[in-house]
Amino acid sequence: MRRILFLLLIFLTSHLTVFGQVKINVWHAYRGDEKKAIEQVANTFNITFFDVQITLLPVPFDAMNDKLRTMIPLGKGPDLFIFAQDFTGEWANNNIIVPIESMVSKELLSQFPKYLLMAYVYGDNDSLWALPMSFKNLILFYNKAYVSKIPDKWSELIELAKKFTDPKSGPYGRRGFVYDMGNFYYHTMWIQGFGGRIFEKKKGTEYFPLLDSEPVYNSIKYVLRLKKLINPTGDPKGEVGADGSTVTELFNSGNALFVVNGQWFRGEISPKIDYGVAPFPIIDDLPGIKGSGRRAIPFLTVEGIFMSANVKNKQAAFKVMEFFTSPQAGRIFAKIGKQTPANVGAYQYSEVKNDPISQIFIESAKEAIPMPNVPEMALTWSPATSALVESLGLDADDPQLDTKVRNIWKKRQNELLNLIKTSLRK
Repeated sequence: MRRILFLLLIFLTSHLTVFGQVKINVWHAYRGDEKKAIEQVANTFNITFFDVQITLLPVPFDAMNDKLRTMIPLGKGPDLFIFAQDFTGEWANNNIIVPIESMVSKELLSQFPKYLLMAYVYGDNDSLWALPMSFKNLILFYNKAYVSKIPDKWSELIELAKKFTDPKSGPYGRRGFVYDMGNFYYHTMWIQGFGGRIFEKKKGTEYFPLLDSEPVYNSIKYVLRLKKLINPTGDPKGEVGADGSTVTELFNSGNALFVVNGQWFRGEISPKIDYGVAPFPIIDDLPGIKGSGRRAIPFLTVEGIFMSANVKNKQAAFKVMEFFTSPQAGRIFAKIGKQTPANVGAYQYSEVKNDPISQIFIESAKEAIPMPNVPEMALTWSPATSALVESLGLDADDPQLDTKVRNIWKKRQNELLNLIKTSLRK
């Protein structure tokens, strides 16, 4: 009898997948230490819960939206995916995601600051579309080997950066200040630092874009002057602008003094580099350009986990969502991935609470402006990026600079208004 029971147990265990085990596919865009962190969280879940098993699929950040919009309507794609809030409205309107408020308890909601939850509230019924995992914001990174005192003003940073910059040093040059300058997400810190906003709320749920505005023009002229002061010869290996991988390479090789980046960058920094972070300096006057007297103000990005419209088992998927946003998972994401968790319970752990770099990020986040989650935001990235890249090709000393900048952004503003009209105002 015992032998029969033993064989039956083996049979049931080996066939659990067939009889009851649920597979939940999760897409993410993590790399570096963030990727290691999510893999450990998923492994911990799979060991802890036998009835539900997670399969992770890394998807390039820039490809995520297109893949979701292509696969999910076909009944394919993930059960869950991790992303920021900026496409929430568009995904909700196009049935890419499903609301989750009916599954969320008051006790669970109490674990997150309200302003982080609000990043995922959208629609006429104020539906909740995701649970927040972490929050992210841009900040100033610096190499402690070369910087002992953080400059209070951008003019002071420019002087240090200019002295450090040497286009002839190394395969990518040596750069005093470098960041992904052609990325509109990064440039919003300058627009908002000049008192601007990306949208103005109109009637109901409609938002009007403000690409054609004085703060945008001023931000462009300021950045053009900044980059010319740091790299007056215009040598490509001394440029302030560089793609993300080049920025990482420069910083890790000791060839970058100051870098603008977010929490995700921490997981890509070499352990050989002794680095610090600091709030942005004051935007003061530069030669021929008046500053704002404010600091650059980045977006506050909330990274959350969404349930796709393709989900086969909502209960099992929500179980994964709860785990990924728990204090225990937050501890792993903070310790390994260097994230700042959204769940307040994660800060009971000393390694999370006492991380000095995270504390500076948290303080800086208080001044950041939440990135909009409305459909208009999803439509803004392409025309705004085109305008930014075109503007960065202008000469700071061109007597027609102001006119050219205005024409570029007016053109893209009209393009965006047409997109909004044809896509959202039918």
